Amino acid sequence: MIPTLRPFLLFILLAAFVLGGCPRSGGNGDDDDDSGDDDDTGDDDDTSGDDDDATTPLPPEDDCLDGIDNDEDGLFDCADPDCEAVMECTWPKQVAHTGSLDYEASWEAELAGYSDCTTQFTADLFEVTTTKDQCLTCNRTFSGTMTYGTDTCPMDDPRPMTTSYGVIFFTAIQWEIFTSDGLGTWTSIGNANAPQEGQAFTLSRTDPLEVEGTDAGDLTTTLSFTPVTE
Repeated sequence: MIPTLRPFLLFILLAAFVLGGCPRSGGNGDDDDDSGDDDDTGDDDDTSGDDDDATTPLPPEDDCLDGIDNDEDGLFDCADPDCEAVMECTWPKQVAHTGSLDYEASWEAELAGYSDCTTQFTADLFEVTTTKDQCLTCNRTFSGTMTYGTDTCPMDDPRPMTTSYGVIFFTAIQWEIFTSDGLGTWTSIGNANAPQEGQAFTLSRTDPLEVEGTDAGDLTTTLSFTPVTE
């Protein structure tokens, strides 16, 4: 029996050495080893510690305008949800624009051959990024190509092909609008107001027209600006 059992016993000893280190005598010792394998539980604790680190929330983006991913979550500045309430991150980079110029001729202008007329136009306005074309006292400048619709005014008056506006964003429902003389001077033309956040901002004003000291009538300008959300 002994010669027959020897290879079997050697196999057990070899397996014990490879799988669990040098065997120790006594069943309690083996249990201790198994309990020692509870060191793996210690490893689990360490791993759990790592998990804790992995799931710890990152600090929020603390500067939404510096061009840096401060919280290292892969989202920069206004693209980070942490910045969605920051005012600058609510400013649009594109605006849908419509407008109309309504001329009401005075009796003097009518005697000279002029009559009431309307010119309507639209434009997709985009953020201007070149400093020389910006309203430097505004929060943002927009520019776009004009498209004309209804136009009953004399065609000998030139029609601009592009338009630009500077904007100061006062609140979510009020903007101040500026226009340029084309030579770098920007002038406020009034406030555009929205009935509620997310809706179109409208500016309307009526100005008297005078030609060589003579009353030529009134010009009513109505401008609408609708933020385009991405």
